[in-house]
Amino acid sequence: MSRTTGDLGRTLERLLRTITFIPVGQRRAVSSGRLTELLAEEGFQVSKRTVERDLVKVENIAGVMRDESTKPHGWYR
Repeated sequence: MSRTTGDLGRTLERLLRTITFIPVGQRRAVSSGRLTELLAEEGFQVSKRTVERDLVKVENIAGVMRDESTKPHGWYR
């Protein structure tokens, strides 16, 4: 497998894991900081900003929504 294909596969795996960590229901929303911690526990060493960018990418395709009424913003499905 080429480096590019491996990187793409790892990114896709990270995006899918991120989605699984996002709880169902606005009252249980999770912050991007907590998602960063959960991903680190799974071996994904990424910055909080990368997680925030990932969330924006999957927002419209995975039913992920942002609760802007809280600080930090919470994410839920």
